[in-house]
Amino acid sequence: VPFPERELRINNEGISESIDYAVHHIPREFSLMPHRLAWFFRGDDTVVFWLQNAPPGDARPFSSAWEGRLESIANVYYYAILGIRVLGLPFWLLRTSRRHTIIWGPFAVYTAMWAFFFVGEARYHFPLLPLFCILAGIGLAAAIERAATVRTNA
Repeated sequence: VPFPERELRINNEGISESIDYAVHHIPREFSLMPHRLAWFFRGDDTVVFWLQNAPPGDARPFSSAWEGRLESIANVYYYAILGIRVLGLPFWLLRTSRRHTIIWGPFAVYTAMWAFFFVGEARYHFPLLPLFCILAGIGLAAAIERAATVRTNA
């Protein structure tokens, strides 16, 4: 069997086995949800791993020296955005309007999808990064607005 077709057959067989296991071990699947979410939201350095592991014969995009630096930059960026989002959340909630609530829908659906149905590989949180940035920006703007109001009233 040629390689692409063989890979598809193996993948389809694996999917069938995993669905069969999940259906017959529902309590175990629910117990794995916190682990999947923790794995899903861990650092962002795995993107460098996936970039560096090019197909055989292709050059690696980064040298080993740059690999460690880029992993650190990716994690600092990711945790800074998450931190700003979490710290700005109380300020964001104080001034939430209906137009802001639409942002939580895709975040909740996508996160639940990885918690319930898929393995929480960290590289799959990439589509959420724009939402994280928007939520962090709204929270930061609300915190700055609140600080300016407090300073003006004082």
